[in-house]
Amino acid sequence: MAKAWLARVKFTELHEVTGAFGQEWISPGGGGFPKHLIHSYNLKAKTVVFPIGWAITESGGTNEDNWKRTQYEFIFKDFCHTVLRHEYIKKVDLIEVDYNPNDFQPNKDLVVMTLRVPRRNRVRTDKLVNKHRTTQTIVVERSMESSMVVDGVGRKKRTFLQYLYELVMQKSEWQDFARQLYKQNLVPKTQRFAILITGPVFPRQLANFKQS
Repeated sequence: MAKAWLARVKFTELHEVTGAFGQEWISPGGGGFPKHLIHSYNLKAKTVVFPIGWAITESGGTNEDNWKRTQYEFIFKDFCHTVLRHEYIKKVDLIEVDYNPNDFQPNKDLVVMTLRVPRRNRVRTDKLVNKHRTTQTIVVERSMESSMVVDGVGRKKRTFLQYLYELVMQKSEWQDFARQLYKQNLVPKTQRFAILITGPVFPRQLANFKQS
């Protein structure tokens, strides 16, 4: 591990946000940054230190009502893009810290598959997931019970019981795994239940899965 000069941003406010699966974000009030894509943060000081690779730019202009508007744009390659109004940022400077660039190099051979399945299909889905964990197609997984309320216009309100899965798996195998899900009718082809693929996977992200 070596020393590096990294950008430190002081915000007017800063919060920790946890998603449905335990995904962790740092939010300055508008937008946010995944914890696995930032070097460090301090809630009390309201600061975030960004690793090498983040582009932080300030821009100004006027809107359609001729009001002056200044904003900051935070971009980390194709993985995160957040735009904040100028008043959210108090200061941007540089700080020298211990830095391991490997913490922010994604594993392009892995992806994250998010599943929403009817709760009645949980046992059969668990069986399929465990089978693919044995072969290391699925590296790690986490799951939880959930529900979704649908209240369309002119329709009776309905609650759908779900089971949510988040799977870190081999990129080369996800399509075959998805075909098996559909073949066994574990994930109905409707808007209510879906498969979402995101990737690649970062080291800190994988460590967070294993701790869940």
